[in-house]
Amino acid sequence: MTNMAGQNRWKVRRVSFAFHILLLCGLWLSRAEAVEFAPGVEAHLNAPEAKNTFVVYVPTDYTLERPWPVIFCYHGYRGQATTWPFRQTTRGVGFIVVGMNSATKAYNKGAYQRTGPEKAFFDEALAIVSTHLNVHPKMVFMGGYSQGGYSTTVLGEQMLDKLAGLIILGAGRGYANGARPPAEQIGGKPIFFGVGELDEPHNPRAKNAAQHYSDWGAEVTFEEWPGETHRIRSDVFQTTKLRDWLIVHGPLKQVEAQLVAAKTAQESG
Repeated sequence: MTNMAGQNRWKVRRVSFAFHILLLCGLWLSRAEAVEFAPGVEAHLNAPEAKNTFVVYVPTDYTLERPWPVIFCYHGYRGQATTWPFRQTTRGVGFIVVGMNSATKAYNKGAYQRTGPEKAFFDEALAIVSTHLNVHPKMVFMGGYSQGGYSTTVLGEQMLDKLAGLIILGAGRGYANGARPPAEQIGGKPIFFGVGELDEPHNPRAKNAAQHYSDWGAEVTFEEWPGETHRIRSDVFQTTKLRDWLIVHGPLKQVEAQLVAAKTAQESG
C-alpha cells in the first residue's frame, strides 16, 4: 500500500509539473501573439529558427489598404537591433523599418566570412513581418550605418535579387578586393552612399566603393555631409537627400508600376 501511494504521489507531481510547463508555454504564446503592430509603434519580436530577436517600426500613416516598402536596418560595431537612422530619416512615415541583430557573435564583431546564418535570419524576419503587415515584396531595402553599412555591402551583394536597393552610410565596401556581383543583378540597382566629409577612413572607402558600383552598372547616388566626422550629428538625417531617394525608389516607383498596369489594362479593354 505504501509503495502504491508513493507511485500515485509521483504521478500527481508529474501531471502537476507538465501542467505548469503547458501554462508557461501558453503565457509565452499569448505574449508573442500580443505583440502590438500599430501605427507609430516599435515592436520587439522573436525569430525562433534563428534563436534571435529583432525590432519592427510601423509608420504612423500605415494602413492595410496597400503594400508598404520596408527597410532592413543593420546596426554598428558590437551594437544591437535599432531602427536608427532610418526611422529618423523617413520622419516615421512611408516605410516599415526592421532593425536586425547579428545572427552570430563573429558577424557582430565584423567577421563576414559566414553569411549563411545572416541570410537565413533575414528570410525568417521578412516572413514574420509579412504575416503581420502588408509588405511589398519588391520594395525591400537594406541599409545601415558604419559596420551596418559594410554589412549591407556583404549581405546585399549576395541577396541583390531580393532587394530594391542598398543604403550604405558611413562605410565603404566590406569586400574591398572581392569579386564583382553578377552583372545582371548589380546592373541598374539603386545604391545610396552617405558619408561625412571628414570621416576617416570611411570617406575614401565610400568613394572607392561608389566608383566600383558605378563602373559595374549600378545606379549610384553619393552624398557627402560637409564638416561631419564619423560621429554624425543627429540633425544630418533630417536634411539628407536619402528620404527623397527612398521615396523615388519606393512609393513613387510603386505608383509608376500601378499606372503602367492600369494603362495596359485600359488598352486591352
